Amino acid sequence: MTAPNKVCKRNYISRVLAKIINKRYVNNILEIGSGKSSTTEIRKILQNKKKGFCISLEHDKFYRDYVISKVPDDQFGKVVFSGLIYDDKKGLRYDYKMEGGKYDFIYIDAPGLALIQKGNKMVSAKPDCLKYIARPDVCLQSAKRGGCRMFIFDYILPVMHDDTIVLVDSSKSAVLYYYQKHHKGYNFYCLGSNEQDTKGTNKIQRLLKPEYVKDIKIIPTKATIIVNRKSFVANRLAKSLKDDKILEIK
Repeated sequence: MTAPNKVCKRNYISRVLAKIINKRYVNNILEIGSGKSSTTEIRKILQNKKKGFCISLEHDKFYRDYVISKVPDDQFGKVVFSGLIYDDKKGLRYDYKMEGGKYDFIYIDAPGLALIQKGNKMVSAKPDCLKYIARPDVCLQSAKRGGCRMFIFDYILPVMHDDTIVLVDSSKSAVLYYYQKHHKGYNFYCLGSNEQDTKGTNKIQRLLKPEYVKDIKIIPTKATIIVNRKSFVANRLAKSLKDDKILEIK
């Protein structure tokens, strides 16, 4: 039996998903990046709850088909293909026209290695993302897997309401950028860790430009919840997850 303080990442994320989605007011869900594990888990939670619907966006057609073969579309959710586009002002975006109004819960776990259309070719979006990071108003000096994900919070803002709960799976560099841009309006809860903990500081500093190190007050961990500062219900849920000792990863 796994000890409470030795929870593996997948079990950890699964527990967080269940605790959020099982809340009565969480019914309209958007998953950024489908996954055999996460999409299956979200669908099962909704099926047991007998209420709710999840749209899972996937930018890889082959993987979209694979996930659908494991998790067929039903009354509780569907997997939707959406290509990616990039421009110098807004960065990387899905071309999906959002449906379903505002979302109660948004789970961000993509894009990772993103391909975009340029002319007649599909090319990696990473060079464009790195070019964007080089701008002086961006706090990052390095972005590994989270580089393509750093634009997603701005992408989902139009479909968030005051009580929307956003869960970001890992993506430390993206979370640092979200914090830089949005910490005045949103609270950031790093799950499984004390936000003031000095462990991992050096690793985080390597992701930041020196002039921004003192401005970033969090140390992202395995998962981060972002909620509107004004929302009582969303902050209460986020705090309960942050303080849940069973979810701690040592």
